[in-house]
Amino acid sequence: MNFRLIAWSCTLLAIAPSLLFPAWSGDTLTQVSTIGALLTGIYDGNTTLGSLKTRGDFGLGTVSGLNGEMVFLNDTFFRIDASGAVVVPDDTMRTPFAAVTFFHAADTVDLEPGLSMEAAEKKLDSLFPTLNIFYAVKITGSFETLRARSVPRQHPPYRPMQEAVKDQAVFKFTGIRGTVAGFRCPAYAGGITVAGWHLHFISDRRDRGGHVLDFTTGKCRAEIDGVRNFRLALPDDSAFNKADLSGNKTAIINKIER
Repeated sequence: MNFRLIAWSCTLLAIAPSLLFPAWSGDTLTQVSTIGALLTGIYDGNTTLGSLKTRGDFGLGTVSGLNGEMVFLNDTFFRIDASGAVVVPDDTMRTPFAAVTFFHAADTVDLEPGLSMEAAEKKLDSLFPTLNIFYAVKITGSFETLRARSVPRQHPPYRPMQEAVKDQAVFKFTGIRGTVAGFRCPAYAGGITVAGWHLHFISDRRDRGGHVLDFTTGKCRAEIDGVRNFRLALPDDSAFNKADLSGNKTAIINKIER
């Protein structure tokens, strides 16, 4: 596994972060590859889940072949496949896209029942001191309704993600307890990561989950961890090196994520 780290803070991109940021402190969000690369169909990961455990205990992503949605909670990865089954993958499994951090809640917010996903996101946005940093967010409790999805395993030659999600399985849950986990990323990070909200779900019984499309809150509490440091691990393979990652893909990302 070739784990090349590129450190990025606000608008500055540097190949040698140790020379510019010798005394970084606080949490760091580490991301494998870019959402733009995933959109184009770069699904063969070269970073192992085991190596990501040295970078965090919380996060989300997918696995090689786009074979399911992944939640990383309390140092355990959970993979939800297109059948809805939840499995704990081996540490040797590889990922083409994932984002992880060590979660340390700095604030908690109670969310009243009956909030849609959009309303809950807007409420949290209004409480954040700034929208120009990254936030790891964990929402735990009951959900009156929740819709999630997973995508079936893809096979080479890979289709772009916009085509792959046409075969997605959508799961509809009612009266379910669990954790919505993910990140709220600043607008300027679009293309590298998902700008705005990106959330996955895992039930308390660890038998349901997926990429969150919508929810209605029951009695929930949101825990928030502001993150000011960002590290990007780019793939070292011919598919990534030859890919055309130019252009603004915001509209495609928003359509796929929602």
